[in-house]
Amino acid sequence: MGYFLFIIFIVAIDLWSKKKAFKFLKEKNSPYKLGKGLQLRLALNSGGFYGLLKNKKGWIIILNLIALIGCILLLVLGFYIKDFTSYALGLSFIIGGGIGNLIDRIKRGYVIDFLYFKGGPVFNIADIFIFLGALILIYIEIF
Repeated sequence: MGYFLFIIFIVAIDLWSKKKAFKFLKEKNSPYKLGKGLQLRLALNSGGFYGLLKNKKGWIIILNLIALIGCILLLVLGFYIKDFTSYALGLSFIIGGGIGNLIDRIKRGYVIDFLYFKGGPVFNIADIFIFLGALILIYIEIF
């Protein structure tokens, strides 16, 4: 039950941060420098990672739903496995981030990205959780 509350927490933080960043960057104009190499930069991403499948909203939603359903099934079924805690944490990160981006995509037709490090893509809090969740799962499998 705790993991599902954690997923809700991740979704809430993600949606709140996107709302605040969108409003702030509309008022202050994008990009907004925070420090050396770090900016807030408004990007309305109608595609997937790195703009993959740009303007293919239906396909992206279907792929997101399939991935989320798979992760949710793994999370639910995994509770019957001993020592599943690390997997559950990684899956919770991925599910929370995935739901946050999916809500944006369904509601707006695009995902609000706003964090930018010099030389990299523009991303959001949901993307961070998805990335960290994937790293946790990869780490567990390797070690």
